[in-house]
Amino acid sequence: MKRRPLQRLIGGIAVVALLLLAGALAYSLHYRVPAEDRVAEDFLSTMSRQRSRGISPSEVKTNPPVPVPALVRVMVRPDSAFTRLYRKTWDNLPSWLKRHCPRPLDERTRGVLVRMYLMNHENQADALPVLAAALTNPHSGNRTAALALFHDVGIWVPDTIVEPALKGLQDTNAAVQLQVLESLQKVWPTQPDLARRIDEMRHEAKP
Repeated sequence: MKRRPLQRLIGGIAVVALLLLAGALAYSLHYRVPAEDRVAEDFLSTMSRQRSRGISPSEVKTNPPVPVPALVRVMVRPDSAFTRLYRKTWDNLPSWLKRHCPRPLDERTRGVLVRMYLMNHENQADALPVLAAALTNPHSGNRTAALALFHDVGIWVPDTIVEPALKGLQDTNAAVQLQVLESLQKVWPTQPDLARRIDEMRHEAKP
């Protein structure tokens, strides 16, 4: 019986140490992504906090504005197994640690925030090539939100571009998807996400 308090203390220390390690790993993973995407991640976290206080996402400002492609990349980036585990354990972190290791936003929240922000953004169409690249990549996350956003943002470009693209992006045939990306590249010839995904698909298609 006398050992129980000691065992609990040791167990508590072990849990805190594990959570500290989890926080450190989350912090290090955050800084592995490109600087532009880190800015987008931080901005979405700020939007989430402000939204919880009753502030509209459209009122959250940043100068210079966060690039639309970076916001979309953050939205479609799949969560790692570690991120999912860390998110589940975050609620048990001490309050002082929570201040230094904010809870990672889940896919649904990222999708909602990006969509709400872009609806008031003057460069909404910049999301289309990044979304197209993501929708042809089976490793992308938030696919339902990405497809819905593609449909919404498509109002800013001619129907002759958007409608065939929407149909082709939902086709499971990789050759059809590649044709869609190549047609979109004529509209956005210098978009890096689009060009990168086209190169990947051409490489994947080689025997």
